[in-house]
Amino acid sequence: MKSLKKTIVTAGFATLLSSNALALESLNSDATVIVNNAFTLAETAEMTFGSIRATADTTNTATASLTLPADGSAGAVTAGTPADANIVVISAGTPASFAVTNAAPFTTLTLTLPSSAITLATAGGTAEFTVDTFNAIIRGGQNDGDAYTSGTPNLRTDASGAVSFDVGATLHTDATTPATDYLDGTYTGSYQVQVDY
Repeated sequence: MKSLKKTIVTAGFATLLSSNALALESLNSDATVIVNNAFTLAETAEMTFGSIRATADTTNTATASLTLPADGSAGAVTAGTPADANIVVISAGTPASFAVTNAAPFTTLTLTLPSSAITLATAGGTAEFTVDTFNAIIRGGQNDGDAYTSGTPNLRTDASGAVSFDVGATLHTDATTPATDYLDGTYTGSYQVQVDY
């Protein structure tokens, strides 16, 4: 009887060792991440200062100016002194509009507007306009209706990664004593808007 018990115990111990060895498996796997730093920036409306009557100071350097608020409120005209330079609004302008889509949700973006003046010119004309003091109002996102602040960026996307903004500026008549006054026509110039993380 003693011999039989010893055989049973030994056989059971051998079975346990075999079971543990079969439970050890290993497998190599991969970890991945998708980086998507790109987003879409589109202009949905161009900046226009509307239709105006304008005169340039062709003997001195006086200028008149017209503001185009980014919030869409009425612009203001500042006449030149002396009044040889002048602007009279015939039909009001509208600020530019831009839309950001496909960005990361609830993320703050940095907006860079022109820091120096741009020139608006027309073919055959000597008198030009300058545009400066670019500013923006946020549309949509978490700071809807706020003015954009470059020192502490506040252009923040919504849950879908979208946000929009409007851009205004100030138009000035020619301060370079042009040889001739403004011609009828469309005066055009380009500027750059940059958005990044």
